[in-house]
Amino acid sequence: MNRVLKLLVFIFLLFVCSCRQEKTKGPDYSVMPVVDTGVEFRLYERMGIKKENLCELTKRGKEDADYNDDFNQPSYTKLYFKGKPLPDNAGKWVLIKDDITGRIWETKTDDGSIHDRDTLFTFKEAQDHVKKLNDMKYGGYSSWRMPNLKELASIVHFGKTMPSVNTLYFPYQYASFYWSATECLDDNQYAWGIIFQEGQSLSHYKRVRYFFRAVCLDKRAVDHVEKFSDQSVRFHDNDDGTITDLATGLMWQKNYASVENVKKEVSTFKWLEARVFCEESNFAGFKDWRLPNINELMSIVDYTRYDPAIYDVFGNDMKRRRFFSSTPEGRTQCPYNVYIPDGAIVISGTKASIRLVRNHDLKKGI
Repeated sequence: MNRVLKLLVFIFLLFVCSCRQEKTKGPDYSVMPVVDTGVEFRLYERMGIKKENLCELTKRGKEDADYNDDFNQPSYTKLYFKGKPLPDNAGKWVLIKDDITGRIWETKTDDGSIHDRDTLFTFKEAQDHVKKLNDMKYGGYSSWRMPNLKELASIVHFGKTMPSVNTLYFPYQYASFYWSATECLDDNQYAWGIIFQEGQSLSHYKRVRYFFRAVCLDKRAVDHVEKFSDQSVRFHDNDDGTITDLATGLMWQKNYASVENVKKEVSTFKWLEARVFCEESNFAGFKDWRLPNINELMSIVDYTRYDPAIYDVFGNDMKRRRFFSSTPEGRTQCPYNVYIPDGAIVISGTKASIRLVRNHDLKKGI
């Protein structure tokens, strides 16, 4: 009898532990095309160095700003009730639409209403605020919700600080912490958010009050979510060491990059080395690889998983802790990274791993 009881206790503990490692999956609202970071400067330009004075290695190692394609540049539209578009010079608007992803954002105000910029929320109060918006059919929509961390990060302008957003469309944004719906898997008393000082992610205790902005989707975006939330539909393993993401139009290296004749355990790179390595790689027969920007790198993070927080289809080597992006942070002169155990956005210039990316299918919006 004691053996049976011990076995039941063991099974129960195993179940509890597994629940802490992976949450039940619902619609993946972050399966949209990747919005560009908005970064237009190169780090050497911020440092006052002329291109002709760069060393040969630096010239070969391209940055985020070298890949500013027209198809996914940040683009917003001011909206009136029920999605009616307004001109950019409109002085008042009810909603902000992301033209690339189809996300519709709550507009903050300075008028003392429930949308007032100074209103602070606990995590639970943010959920209550969403319910109020739905009950009143704010802006003509009744599908408001808390944005997940990737959705919230999508409005970060990584070329701006204090706050790191386009203030033409988000004029009442503080350079502070804003809640997302993404809860921490290792401690459910905490949830993720973005600090709009420079776009890093951070987790905070749910009972502390911070800022919050609600989101919903237009019809095209809803259709996109329904189509690609299933990972077996979204990702295609090409059986050549690459993965195609049909939701974003990006092709990825399945595993992390490594230098030939170097043990994988020590195959990390300095940032300049990483940029050059990606530019000059001919992996799987393609010659247009690059180092992903921070938004592209975040697109393969799976926040329903923990250590590693990455979609199942990718090579999940537990020894890889941080991955470089090509996006520099102008003040610190260091690049943005993704910390793979939990998907945190951090700024660090110390050696890290890399994963190659290339454009597979370019198209604007959804």
